[in-house]
Amino acid sequence: MGFAKGDDQPLDKNEEFGSFEPHKDADYYENLAREDRKKVAACTDPNLSLYLREVAILHEREARKLRREERKGARLEASRRPWAKFR
Repeated sequence: MGFAKGDDQPLDKNEEFGSFEPHKDADYYENLAREDRKKVAACTDPNLSLYLREVAILHEREARKLRREERKGARLEASRRPWAKFR
């Protein structure tokens, strides 16, 4: 493992090799679907446009799934009250 300049702490494996995992949330997948739809509109090949439509649908589904999980998590956090265990 490598070390950061001036530090004695070893770098994480991802930091050491320079890889970066972007945070993929619902907005990310919605933007991907939007870009796929733009490519479909500009495409002249019917097979490629069909494939791009399918990919856009998959991205939209993933975005909806993540939105549901975000809402579910927010509801659970709102329902947890410190006094709930004394009812």
